[in-house]
Amino acid sequence: MKKSFYFLVILLTAFAGCSPTDEEYNNMGMTKYNLQNYKGAITDFDKAININPKMDIAFNNRGLSKYYLHDYNGAVSDFNKSIEINENYAVTYYNRGLAKFYLLDFQGASDDYGYAIKLNSKYAKAYFGRGMSKSNLKDNQGAIADFNKSIEINPQDTEAYLFRGWSKLGSEDYKGALFDFEYVIKLKPKYAEAYVGKGWSMLMFYQKDSACVAFCKADEFGYKKAKELIAQYCK
Repeated sequence: MKKSFYFLVILLTAFAGCSPTDEEYNNMGMTKYNLQNYKGAITDFDKAININPKMDIAFNNRGLSKYYLHDYNGAVSDFNKSIEINENYAVTYYNRGLAKFYLLDFQGASDDYGYAIKLNSKYAKAYFGRGMSKSNLKDNQGAIADFNKSIEINPQDTEAYLFRGWSKLGSEDYKGALFDFEYVIKLKPKYAEAYVGKGWSMLMFYQKDSACVAFCKADEFGYKKAKELIAQYCK
């Protein structure tokens, strides 16, 4: 009986030693996250956090998983906790900015992108995100400045050129807007939204025929409202 008791203790100890660590649960969660199994990832991040409630990266990763499940409030809550534990991780501020943007909290998003930039001045995505936030706050000049910086760091980012073009349109810099839209088309000849922007730019120059050619291209490449633009401006 005594020998059986000692064997049981040894067996339980061995099984206890096989339990995954917080790092291992976090890694398992990231594997599921990368496979877009966000619910499964959250389960693993939960386990990592239960083992180590101060694991900031697990809160960040769980927040990202919630973000992709469109649980933006839940994501913000997790990013808040991650930042509370570690306030020096630029990526978490960027991620929280993403979630706030989709909650239409554009000022809060802009502030978070700003914190990310303070921690990493070469963070192109953060400049782009802040530019998008400023654009939604009707700060076209501030948006253009951020898109400029994003492009300076990553010159091949067509999204930054596209949205800088829209901000330039809003600032009545029609020549600059046209340049940006045409540059996007040069890099991505089937980018429908760039043709829409080009069309609007040409309208501002009273070049209706050229605008209609651009709108027709947008329609060809799948822009859903292109036919409305054609019907309105190309009769």
